[in-house]
Amino acid sequence: MANNTATETKKLDGTRIFLIVFACVALVGILTATVFAIVAAVNKNKSKAFDYMKVDLKKYVEVSSDLYSSYEVEIDVSAVSDQDLKDAILKVLCQNKITPDTPVINLPNVTLSAGDVANIYYRGYTLGENDEKQYFDGGCNFSDTSAYSLELGSGSFIPGFEYNLVGKNQKNYATMEKATSGLVQAGDIIKLTYSSYYADGTARMSQTATIDLSDPTVDETWGKGFAEYFALKPIGTQFATNETGNKLLVETTRESDDPNATDCYFDMTVTEVYRIDDSEKERLVVEAYFPSDYANSDDLKGKTAYFEVYIRTAKDYTTPEYNDEFITETLKISAEDLASFEGATLVEKYENSVKAELDNAYNEEVDSAVEVKFWDHIIANANFKKLPESEVTAKYNEDLDEINSMYASYSSYYNSLDAFAREYLGLDSKADWKATLRSNAEIAVKQKLAFYYIVRQENLIPSDEEYNAIYERLFGEYLQSYLDYYEITEDSENYDEKVEAAKEDVKSQFADSYWYELVLYDYAIDKLIDNATVKNG
Repeated sequence: MANNTATETKKLDGTRIFLIVFACVALVGILTATVFAIVAAVNKNKSKAFDYMKVDLKKYVEVSSDLYSSYEVEIDVSAVSDQDLKDAILKVLCQNKITPDTPVINLPNVTLSAGDVANIYYRGYTLGENDEKQYFDGGCNFSDTSAYSLELGSGSFIPGFEYNLVGKNQKNYATMEKATSGLVQAGDIIKLTYSSYYADGTARMSQTATIDLSDPTVDETWGKGFAEYFALKPIGTQFATNETGNKLLVETTRESDDPNATDCYFDMTVTEVYRIDDSEKERLVVEAYFPSDYANSDDLKGKTAYFEVYIRTAKDYTTPEYNDEFITETLKISAEDLASFEGATLVEKYENSVKAELDNAYNEEVDSAVEVKFWDHIIANANFKKLPESEVTAKYNEDLDEINSMYASYSSYYNSLDAFAREYLGLDSKADWKATLRSNAEIAVKQKLAFYYIVRQENLIPSDEEYNAIYERLFGEYLQSYLDYYEITEDSENYDEKVEAAKEDVKSQFADSYWYELVLYDYAIDKLIDNATVKNG
């Protein structure tokens, strides 16, 4: 099952626009950097009317020290596993595959390696208490018109899936073929279109399902006699129309409080079947797992999954051999670079360095999740007396300007600003997006009031030395993002001059108050989240 995670320009959540800790702030118009929502991108020429460090904040908010001196948060961030390290190495090998001058063509019976692009059909399941297969929604692409094109090492699928396809060749495993004519045979997997009247009095028209007639639980799900009914039924022809014209040929009974209740299915067509020939060879099954923070299904979080895979064709790329020479010659990492990591070989040292990077990323993700929970906790429990209207209006206008700016870039895809704004904010078609902007602006101001209240109450102000150190680090991160975006490297012509120009460009985008708030938040938040008792998973 694919992760379905994609890189977007920015998608604002309808309930937390600019509120989630580490929200995006525009840098140089198109570059983004992650900072907390209290930091506003203040233009150099814009004066600051409301000074959070000077006004009497008790007129607006009071935050009990009990809310931040000791508190509990629950988060769900997947710990780094051995499989994560294997997947990370696979990704590096994929990124360094050798692409020839002539196009690589699809071939059958390719032994897969990192970087190969396999065209696959797959069907995923978990195991129940008695090891029975439990196929899950969204885990099968048999009904797709074409096979899924998967680059091994792309990270498109859940952990373990791509890694466990390495070394596999379809010629060694059972095949799956599609049929769009003939008769349904016992054990076929059918793609069924149908309508239904259910025993509970509800009805649904024009549905589609992929059903494995060999699955012993089919009758439990669809009703007694359902699987048997399809034996020798024609593929591609509508059936289930009786003599009276009521179209209720299939009546099935499921286990329920009323044993006489029946479900009725009609207007049925088996549009195609998927026939697996495992009479001589076993099916190719790869093991993977759903991370504990898997977002697409609560039922699948943390579960081991198994996928039957059928490789149609693949593009066979050459991947460098994974050894010490690959580390030094291809990745350009020297023995000195890896000297601080344990290992008898450079490969072992390199893997420990990758593991350290994964651990650092995990710790950062935990901190980010704790920050989000911290501010949810503060906003829900602080005593807000009133809000400075000037700040709410300024935040509202800032977000409105951004939507207008984005709409100007994508107006050709939408019939109105309203349509774009609702999608941009993740709202349904009837929601008032301007009211949502207003509500989110109020929450953002509450967040800022509470933050400055705590900072002043606890005197969380960095010394000059601390301020300068944090500023240099943060500015360096912004600068590096700028250089990466514009592909400015040490090999670039006039590198030093371009770096100096980039520094000035970054500095020119924001007022001093922006950097002050950024440094202040960075200094204070670590101390605040250190007070949390964290329960993960």
